[in-house]
Amino acid sequence: MHKQGSWFACADRTLGDAWGLLAPVRREAGEWRVAGGADTMFTLHRITVDHLRELPFSGEGDPERFVCLLRYDHPEDRLGAFADHVAAGGAQAAVREREAAAASDKVAAPELDHALQSLRRQQGADLERLFVSPPERAAPVPAAASRAFAPVGRRDSFTFVFASCQYPAGMLDRLPALRTFEAIARRFPGGAELPTRLLLLGDQVYTDATYGLLDPARMDDRYRLPYEQLTCGDGPWARLPQDLRRVTCMTPDDHEFIDDWEPWGRGAQGERHQRGLAAYWRYQRGEETPPRHLWMTHPEPGEPREGWRLFMADTRTTREYRSGETIAEATILGAEQTASLEAWLAEAPAQDLKIVSSAAMLLPRSRQYLDAPLRLDNWQGYPASFQRLLAFVCDHGVRNLVFLSGDLHLGCSARVRVRNRATGAEVAFESHHAPALYAPYPFANETRWNLLLEDSFSFQWKADGKESTYDCAVSAHTQGEGIEGCGILQARRVGGEWKLETSFLRA
Repeated sequence: MHKQGSWFACADRTLGDAWGLLAPVRREAGEWRVAGGADTMFTLHRITVDHLRELPFSGEGDPERFVCLLRYDHPEDRLGAFADHVAAGGAQAAVREREAAAASDKVAAPELDHALQSLRRQQGADLERLFVSPPERAAPVPAAASRAFAPVGRRDSFTFVFASCQYPAGMLDRLPALRTFEAIARRFPGGAELPTRLLLLGDQVYTDATYGLLDPARMDDRYRLPYEQLTCGDGPWARLPQDLRRVTCMTPDDHEFIDDWEPWGRGAQGERHQRGLAAYWRYQRGEETPPRHLWMTHPEPGEPREGWRLFMADTRTTREYRSGETIAEATILGAEQTASLEAWLAEAPAQDLKIVSSAAMLLPRSRQYLDAPLRLDNWQGYPASFQRLLAFVCDHGVRNLVFLSGDLHLGCSARVRVRNRATGAEVAFESHHAPALYAPYPFANETRWNLLLEDSFSFQWKADGKESTYDCAVSAHTQGEGIEGCGILQARRVGGEWKLETSFLRA
């Protein structure tokens, strides 16, 4: 796992604790070898079950890449070797050598290289997918495969991949379930060819995958097994190059908890909310002590500005209780996050590209339950948040703004204009929705017939003691129903504005 600029690892609970390192590798005569002479020794780090341990980059010189190697001293009669051979000199001597190696925190380069070659025989052409780039080469640049725009320099052109909804594979559909992640890996193979960010916007796992028919009865299984299936050696995430983890950011949606989760009373959360949130922090963010809130921004204070900003909103866990009496004031973000988003939008320089992501789609609106927001699960279902955001963006003249979302299993792009009748203020922005990474059941997918693709509506909003009427016009189109994949937003700076182009990468 990559977080906060470093790589971390934990041991497999089925094998116990381990020793490990990030081993330096470089290509020699067309083959990858561990960088180091026969007498080069590397330091191992103790890695325990379920606790992330930071792994520093090992070695000297100029390695091209690094690979994480772990040594499990299990079973007890095969201690202490990365390699799968036994040194000569008799059985007792071999046992003593292995036991001595197991007690040491050092390993020689030839033994690491032997392990690397064993890994190469297992992985074949996929070996390089396991490598990570050294720090000085890890900065993302626009992918060479992204050719919608001519190269114009790293700080003027950026590529954002956005996706959601990876339904788990069953007995008969394992290969189809992996196709979108395989397509992403082909488009962005790692190394220098990385997107600026890979944004996973919820439903990375389904803790209720069989809709209550065959779900695990034990709560610890319900919130553990889906993540093990996602991250195991033949799971979806294993199809991605490790380097992509460095630019991946994730927020949850309902299926990390239960379908369409929201509080059923004021302040009510429940065990499924608590366990689902704990599992998200542990498996998706690698946090044993979760931060105070889930939403995140880029750049953080102290990080360099590159001309773009990202606010990844949490539209699931901060929802307020809705009822017939509270629907007019209930918010999808909660009071604290609403204030944070508005401050973030107001303070951002006008010339910066501003990306706001959320699991719930902002626009276009849904035709079904148009006048019954209590039955809707998106922004439209929380009129106080929906109208407030549109009014705020209009009144503050927020430029270079784009919304990215997931959840509905239908690729869609919309251009939006909002106008304040009283002041004449007007603003335009875009809203893009990703198709599902994998969604095998058509009944769970949104349909283009339910979306108001050409829409205009008005609403009243009171800000700073003054009530105004706002007009909103939406023009949208869909990618096509039943198509799986992800969205790709390419942004190029032209003067003080950003030219945006969105495409959909099909599975």
